[in-house]
Amino acid sequence: MSAGDRQAIFEQVYRGRQSALHHLAYMRTSKVLLAIDALERAGVELSKSRVLDYGF
Repeated sequence: MSAGDRQAIFEQVYRGRQSALHHLAYMRTSKVLLAIDALERAGVELSKSRVLDYGF
């Protein structure tokens, strides 16, 4: 998913939902997307790994 695609999703979905709960959910999603991007750039493959999510 490109940065433009993510921006389009933000503009279509998130802008109208500005409650604290929606904001926290969006921020969590952005952290996950950032982590996935960083892992891909570093060449780390997680497709056959188990990942424990601590709710960061």
